[in-house]
Amino acid sequence: SESDSLTNSFGQGVSVTPLQMLTAVNAIANDGLMMQPRIIHQIIDGDNITTATTSVLGSPISAETANIVTNLMVATVRDGFDGGAQLPGYTVAGKTGTAEIPDVLGYRSDAWIMSFVGFLPADDPQFSILIKLDEPTSDNWASQVAAPVFRRLAERLVILLEIPPDNVR
Repeated sequence: SESDSLTNSFGQGVSVTPLQMLTAVNAIANDGLMMQPRIIHQIIDGDNITTATTSVLGSPISAETANIVTNLMVATVRDGFDGGAQLPGYTVAGKTGTAEIPDVLGYRSDAWIMSFVGFLPADDPQFSILIKLDEPTSDNWASQVAAPVFRRLAERLVILLEIPPDNVR
């Protein structure tokens, strides 16, 4: 309907799984290439190491468009309400989501689904994270609830994966 076209423009009425959302954001991080998601990177069995292969599903957006969206996502974290995801020393690309929860009469006014999806370093992504919280009670905005969870996980991952900060790379 016409109202669906209007509400879809800001994400209302659009339903995707967390894996679908992460796959879409990864296409942005990968210069427009959408990769087949995988759960396992390697299987190590004694001296036998099997590394999972990667495969491209397609190119839903151009590299130019992916770079423009990446820059917008960086600005959102750096200058916008999503600053709770900032990680000192690293350029983070990300975006929050605060979704109303539908019920039989429309949408609930007492609970939300909150998310933050992002990747870093923005200029050479090494990992992406999607945080999704169903009906959190500590605040009403994903920037206050989900973005800081992203930051705490990213802080640990840059150490575990030995990713140097922007000024060293």
